[in-house]
Amino acid sequence: MEPPVSVIGALAWESDALRALEQETIYLRERLRARAEALVAEAGRQRVTLADLDRARRTSGHAPAPALPAIEEPPWPVTFGSYRVLDPAAPVAICTLASEALTAALAEARLGKVAIVGRAFTENFGVEKVVTNLVANPHIRVLVLCGVESRHKVGETLLALHASGVDDAGRVVGSTSPLPIVRSLAPEAIRIYQAKLQIIDLRGEDQLQPILQAVAGCPAPEPWPEQWMPQVPVVRLPAGGSGAGMGGRFSPDPTGLFLIGIGPSGRTIHAEHYTREGVLDAKVIGDRAEAIARAIADHGLVGDVRHALYLGRELQKAELALRLGLEYEQDRDLALPEQR
Repeated sequence: MEPPVSVIGALAWESDALRALEQETIYLRERLRARAEALVAEAGRQRVTLADLDRARRTSGHAPAPALPAIEEPPWPVTFGSYRVLDPAAPVAICTLASEALTAALAEARLGKVAIVGRAFTENFGVEKVVTNLVANPHIRVLVLCGVESRHKVGETLLALHASGVDDAGRVVGSTSPLPIVRSLAPEAIRIYQAKLQIIDLRGEDQLQPILQAVAGCPAPEPWPEQWMPQVPVVRLPAGGSGAGMGGRFSPDPTGLFLIGIGPSGRTIHAEHYTREGVLDAKVIGDRAEAIARAIADHGLVGDVRHALYLGRELQKAELALRLGLEYEQDRDLALPEQR
């Protein structure tokens, strides 16, 4: 039985060829239609097949680029954030809390004992990301807190989590920050965080020399025998993959919210989906905003049009930052190098 056809102009199109043609942009669709029909007419035939359409793409310079392998992330860090990695095998991590300039200064000091130096702004998702990267690396045994606390009291929350853990609702016991909820950290992650780390509390210190002295005096214990990483579904898109703001991250979208950042490799965009209860339940990783947006829609991770528009804007900013080598941080304007 012959495949069903549709007649366009003087020629008949097989249904699969017509469906493929209709997936193209309106501008490209007309050019490919004319080219495919010209090829079929030259061959003395009356029916356009999918093979004819593919040949039209190749001969008109519009063949899809060959799929590239997914970009590999380094084994650690395991989640994106505002940090600089120095030596993943070193025993010390430094969190500069809300002090942005201090992060850069410490990273440029090239401290031999330091695995990672970064900042964190929020007492919930920010604390979760700090702890996740700490417990995923067995080499890190010391956490130095320094810099200026914001109203979110990230340093206080990290100390309270280390001392007292969380209650049944995921609230950090003893933290007086506005919303110290860490529901994406499994009990195992909190146990490792409490057991393996020594925390050096230099909150309020934003001068380099005292911090450098404290780091120099840090112990260098053996790596911890355990580690923990979040186990959630990950959609990994091929490099160059294609497919298809209003409000903010805390949109009323019934499906939840997204945190977006540049992946640890520096070559991918990570979109982390959290439920309305604040639980990380999926990741989409790719290097094209359009492909990530389509995957988000295809997996039912967005349900509000304002949230979708916001995500499109943020993903496009992230891709632009990726292409131009700029720093990207969600909800902040991109800064050109001379503006930093």
